[in-house]
Amino acid sequence: MTWAPANSARRTATGLAVLAVCTVVAGCMPGGPARAVSVWIVSGDDDLSVDTPPSPENDIYSASRGEVRVDAALNETLAFQVVLRTSAPPAGPFELRLGDLRGPSGTLTAADVATRYRVQYARVESFRSWYPPHTGRPAVPTLFPDILVPWDAPRGGGPVTLSEARNEIVWLDVHIPVTARPGEYVGLVEVAPPGPGAPVFTCRLRVNVLPVALPDRRGLPVVCRVDPTDLLVTHLRWPRQPPELTRLLPSSPGHLAAIRLVAETMQLFQAHRTTPVLWASFPKLQSVGENAVEVQWDDYDQLVAGWLDGTAFADGVRLEFWPLPLAATCPAAERHGGLDSPRYARVLRAYLSECRRHFAERGWLDRAALRPLPPGPLTTAGVERCRRAIAILRQGETPTPVIAHLPAQSLRGLGWHDAPSIDLSDVSIWAPPAMWFEPDAMARERKLGRQTWLMPAYPPYSGSPAIEAPAADTRALPWLAYRYEAAGVWVEDAARLDAPAASDVLGRPWLSAGLVHAGEPYGLRDRPVPSVRLKRLMLGLQDVELLRLLEVNGRPQLARELAGEMVRWAGTDAALDNLLHGKPAGWPRSTAVFRLAHALMLHELAAEFVPDAAARQRQVDSLTRWGVLLGPRDRLVATLEGIRLTPEAAGLRAHLLGRVENLGARPVQGRWELPTPPSEWQLVTPTAFHVAPGARRPVHLELSLPGLAYNIDGVYPFGLALETAGGASQRLAARLAVAVCPRVDGPLRIDGRLDDWPLAADNTAGDFRLNRLAPDGAAAEGPARATRAFFAMDQEHVYVGVRCTLRAGESPVCQANNDVPVDGAVPWSQDVVEVLIDPRGEPVGSPQDVYALQIKPTGLLLARQGCRTEPPVGPSLPWPSGARVAVTVEREAWIVELAVPLAAFPVEARRQRIWGVNVARLDAARGEYSSWSGARGTCYLPATLGNLIMLWP
Repeated sequence: MTWAPANSARRTATGLAVLAVCTVVAGCMPGGPARAVSVWIVSGDDDLSVDTPPSPENDIYSASRGEVRVDAALNETLAFQVVLRTSAPPAGPFELRLGDLRGPSGTLTAADVATRYRVQYARVESFRSWYPPHTGRPAVPTLFPDILVPWDAPRGGGPVTLSEARNEIVWLDVHIPVTARPGEYVGLVEVAPPGPGAPVFTCRLRVNVLPVALPDRRGLPVVCRVDPTDLLVTHLRWPRQPPELTRLLPSSPGHLAAIRLVAETMQLFQAHRTTPVLWASFPKLQSVGENAVEVQWDDYDQLVAGWLDGTAFADGVRLEFWPLPLAATCPAAERHGGLDSPRYARVLRAYLSECRRHFAERGWLDRAALRPLPPGPLTTAGVERCRRAIAILRQGETPTPVIAHLPAQSLRGLGWHDAPSIDLSDVSIWAPPAMWFEPDAMARERKLGRQTWLMPAYPPYSGSPAIEAPAADTRALPWLAYRYEAAGVWVEDAARLDAPAASDVLGRPWLSAGLVHAGEPYGLRDRPVPSVRLKRLMLGLQDVELLRLLEVNGRPQLARELAGEMVRWAGTDAALDNLLHGKPAGWPRSTAVFRLAHALMLHELAAEFVPDAAARQRQVDSLTRWGVLLGPRDRLVATLEGIRLTPEAAGLRAHLLGRVENLGARPVQGRWELPTPPSEWQLVTPTAFHVAPGARRPVHLELSLPGLAYNIDGVYPFGLALETAGGASQRLAARLAVAVCPRVDGPLRIDGRLDDWPLAADNTAGDFRLNRLAPDGAAAEGPARATRAFFAMDQEHVYVGVRCTLRAGESPVCQANNDVPVDGAVPWSQDVVEVLIDPRGEPVGSPQDVYALQIKPTGLLLARQGCRTEPPVGPSLPWPSGARVAVTVEREAWIVELAVPLAAFPVEARRQRIWGVNVARLDAARGEYSSWSGARGTCYLPATLGNLIMLWP
C-alpha cells in the first residue's frame, strides 16, 4: 500500500501545540464556508458509536500535549481509531496520513508498517435477550462501527467526507517489525485535505518499543471454521449448497475467482493470529469394494498445501491444526444405509484410513483432528448420534483426536431439567459452547489426558463475538480461554455474513455473525474485509502471548494470578442457581483495564533490560499499577435477590434472600445491619457471617415488621448494609414489593377496561424496575414506558389488571399466532405481560413452583405450571387454569384484564394469607423486560416475587 508520509520537518513545536487541539476549523466542500471539525484518537479496542463525545484526553492520546503515546512489543500490531466529526456537515474530504516512524533502527516506513481502513457502520435490527442486561442499552435498531474497508477500496474507503453530523472513524494498524531495535519511535499523524493543503489536525505518535518479541507461532489456536458459502454466493453468485460438496478446483479456469476469494479469506484470518480451517471442497471419493474407497486428492492438495506449509501466507507461518476432510455429509450416511448401517460403518472406516494414510504421507498427520459432527442442540438424540459416529471411527485405527461440541458431563446438576447423560470416553477434545463449559468437569478431563477447548457463546458465560457486543467481549475471549486452561477456541461460523435468524438461535448458544464482511459492496470482488471484532480478537491473542511469555520466563504464578483477576468467572462458573440465573459478566467492562494489563506485562517482561533512568521510572510506575490492578484482595460481592413476607402473630416477617461471594484471597467476616431501619423494623436472625476465600454462601435474613404503610406503587425501598470486620462497608438497595388483594362484592367485567375496578392506594403495583444486574448494591433502573398493575378478588376469582403505557401512536409488537417466544429466561421479541403466582406461602422454591400466565396484545393467553425457559430449568406443563382474559389497545396504552379461578390452584392456596405474585412486562420494541418486584437476572424464582396479601373472608 502506498500513501504519502507526513513531512515532519516542516512542523514546529508551536504549530503542533496549535494543531493538536480536539476541535479545529477546516475547509468544507469546494466553494463552501469553513466548518468546525473535531478530531481525536482512541485505542482500537475502545467502544465508539455514531454519537460518542470527543475524548481529548485519554490513556493513549493527549490533545494538550499533541501526542499519542503507547508501549509495544516487537512483532506486535497496534490499533488506533481516529475519529472525525462536524456539527455542520458537509465537511471534507480528509486524508489520514502517518509519517515514517524514526527511532533506534532508523526509519520504519509508514507504507510498510501501517494500514488504514475506513470504518463503515453495520446496522443491527434484532438482538438476543442477553444484550440489554449486559450492555445497559435498549435493544433498538442501532448502527455499530464494524466494517473495515481498506483505504484504497473502489467504494467506501478514503478519503473521509463528513456528510452527516455523526462520528466518522478511520482505523489505523501499525505493525512493529521483529527486526526493529527497542527504543522510542516517533512519527506524525495528520488529517488533511487531499493534495498539498495544510492539515487540520496533527499530533505525534510515540511508540515505546520494549525488548520483548511476540512469537510467530500461535500460542492459543483460535480455530476459525471458514465455510465460504456466504462469500461465494454474495461475491460470485454461486449456488448455495452444503460446504462439503462445494468444489474448488484449481485445474478449472472457472473456479479461479472462487479460489482467490477463499485464499484471501484464509490469509485475512491468519494475519490476525487466528487459525483458519477451510470447511469446503472435500475430496471426491467412491467405494471400490466392501472395505475400500478411492479418493481423488490432487485438487484438495493443491488447494490446502500452501496453508499447511505456510507458503501461502505473508509471514510464512504454517497452520498448526487442520481437520481431516470428514463429516456427516462426507461420506454421506444416507447414501450408505444411514448412520446405524454396517455398510456406512465400513465406508466411513475405509475413508478415515485413507485420510490418515494420505495426511501421514504429506507430513500433516500430527496436526490432524476429526470433527465428525457439527454442534447442535443438546439432546439425547444428538449425544447418541455423536456416540455412534465416534464408535465407528475408533474401530481398528490408531486414534486421531476426535472433537465433540458437547459438555463433558450432564448439565442436570446446573439446573437443566432432563439434560441428557454424557458418557463419551473416546472424545479427545471437548469443545463445548461456553454455556456448557463446566470448569471442574473439564479439569478432570485434562487429568485424563484430554484437551478442553471452548466455543464463544454469550455473556455471562463468555464474551460474545456478535456485532452488537461491547468491545471488551471480544478482547476477553482469549483471556478466559487462558484463565480456564482451554487449549484452543473454536469459532464455528467465522465467515458467516449475516446474523442468524431468531428461529435458529434457541438451543444453539454459539450462533453469531461471522468475523468478516463481504468486500463486494465496496468493489472488492476477490476478498472479504475484516471486522472491528476480528481486530480486537487479535489484540486479545497478543495479550495471551504475553501471558505465555511470563510463564516461560519464570513467572507462571504471576500470569495465572493476572488472568484470574481479569476473568473472575466464565463458563458455568457464571451460573448461580441454574444456567439461566447468572452473575454479571466476570471480565472488565472497560477495555482500558486490558490495555493496562498489556502494558504491565510488557514492562514486567522487559524488567531485566532497563537501559536508562526514564525506562527505570516507567518500570517503577508499572509495578505500582500492578497493585492497583491486582488489589484490593478482600472483595466481597453481596446480592439481594428478593424479599418475601410470611405472617406471624404480631404482624409480618420479611425474608431477605440473596447471597454473598468472596472473590478475595482471605476469609471475610462481618455482619448485616439496617443503617436507617423503618419504624419498629428489627432484624431477628443472627446477622454475623463468615465466607471462605472463593466461596459463595446463601443469605437468609429475617425482619420482624409490626405493620406496613402502603403506597400507590406497592413498593417500600430501604437500605441494607454489609459491614466487614476490616471496617469496609457495602450498601445494598433493598426493595419490598407488597400490595393487598381486596374483596369486591361481585365479579368484575373482563372487557379490557379498568373503569369498574376498586382503585386504592394499597392494591396497585407500579414503579417497575428493569430485570438487569445493576452494579453492586445499586438500585435497578426503570423502563422507558411505565406499567401499572391492579389486584382484586371475589369468592371465585383473583383479578389482575395491567396498564402498559405506549408512546402516543405506537403499536405493540406482536404476531397473531399461538406462541410466546422465549430466549433464555425471558419472553422475547413480542410484547407480553406475565402474571407469576406462587400460592404456597413459602419464600424459597424453584421455577416449577410458579404458575405463569402470559398475555399478548392479541389477547392470546398461555398458562403453564412451571415457567417455560430455554434451556428448561424445571418441568413446565400446560395449566388448565380456566382463566379469562380481555385486551384492548388504545392510543397510549394496551390494557389487560385477567380473571383466574381460585379453583385452579391447590386447595391449600386458600389457607395462605400471603401469595408470592409478580407482574412483568416485555416492551419488545426496546427489549426492556421489567417487573413490579424489581427482580434481577430472573423473574422465575419464588424468592424474586413480590407479595400479595389475600383478604380472605
